[in-house]
Amino acid sequence: MNKLFKLKSERGATNIDISTSILIFILFSSLAFAMFWATYKYVYDIQMHEHLVGYATEICEKIDLYPYETPVDQIISEVELPKQFIIRNVSEDKYIDQVDPETHKDIVKKVTMDFAYNTASGEEVKFTVSKIKIKER
Repeated sequence: MNKLFKLKSERGATNIDISTSILIFILFSSLAFAMFWATYKYVYDIQMHEHLVGYATEICEKIDLYPYETPVDQIISEVELPKQFIIRNVSEDKYIDQVDPETHKDIVKKVTMDFAYNTASGEEVKFTVSKIKIKER
């Protein structure tokens, strides 16, 4: 009994102390890693969406610079999109006036572009941009 009491009273680390401290260190470091990983994924997704909005805005501004008759596919091909962004669909719908379709024919068109990109978790996000182009006289 005296020997057991002597071991407890000595200063120093035992195996139980070391293993407990390693276990606590692993627990807190894994918690910190999980928080950093979640923050990274969130920031990455925001950054990808921000870049896509920037490229979509650039395409819309280029549509305004070109004449009405220029095909939108030609305008989009001049913008260098990174390989992360995919253009799924581009449509040009011409507006026809219902009151007097003969005199107001082909003066407004609506351009719709469907984009897609993958998030950090691998999910595909779809983003649609619409732009109205008016024929100048």
